[in-house]
Amino acid sequence: MMGTERKGPKAVAMAARGLRRWLACLWVCLWAVMCVSWPTVGWGLDVSMPQEPPEPPSEALFEAPSMSPAAPLAYKRPTCEATAENPVCVTPTMKETLEQARSEGFQAAFSDVVGQAKTYLQGIAPDSRKVVVVDLDETLVSNLPFWEKVGVYDKACWSKWMRSPKVGYYNAPVRELVGWAKAQGFSVMFITGRSANDSAPTLRDLNDIEWDGTFFRPEGNDVRSQPFKAHVRQLLRDLGYEIVLNLGDQTSDFDLPIETSQGEFLVPNLIYAIP
Repeated sequence: MMGTERKGPKAVAMAARGLRRWLACLWVCLWAVMCVSWPTVGWGLDVSMPQEPPEPPSEALFEAPSMSPAAPLAYKRPTCEATAENPVCVTPTMKETLEQARSEGFQAAFSDVVGQAKTYLQGIAPDSRKVVVVDLDETLVSNLPFWEKVGVYDKACWSKWMRSPKVGYYNAPVRELVGWAKAQGFSVMFITGRSANDSAPTLRDLNDIEWDGTFFRPEGNDVRSQPFKAHVRQLLRDLGYEIVLNLGDQTSDFDLPIETSQGEFLVPNLIYAIP
């Protein structure tokens, strides 16, 4: 006799486990916006990106009052032509650069930018809908041990480094700023160029600090860093958040045109540049 078979308890349990795994993935990218209906955004950010990236920012970037020009200009980042095969422009003099990056002068310049960012934020009334956006690599997170060991950008080595357990690999001034902002009542969200495939080890390494949202670049999305991060910031604004501070180490971490941006602070990075 033909008919519709009822699913047994085992099949129902498997379906339930699958649903829980899917919801766990969704939670990774939407920690901060759980009050929003889940189809609005989707896993890994369903980005509709422009076909042509905007022109990279010029030296005028350093002229904005909130950008703390002294430190970035005193410590020039590498310059080269990035390609699909070479997406990261790394310093050709790694040994000397690392010595300078660990010097008291560089650390003081880095701390000075973060200090100015905190002073700026102190003039804003805290609210959970006001967001402090922070980049991860070379802003909150220090990858100096990787560069000391490898010395060049290698995708396979970088992927292995991302997945290796790391505890406390923070730039202390940014770590302190993040904790202070959360304690004051601001929301803290990280926007990173790391792949969604690196989300699990990244969140594991961040489990000793408080934050409200972390956004990863969807796997297989080759869009450049600047338009991707700009899209996420606009998404947050569309959801009703106000971005009151943006801290990063690359010009691609910030809004364009820079003349209209506010509350953006560029920390120096001697080791690499990302367009």
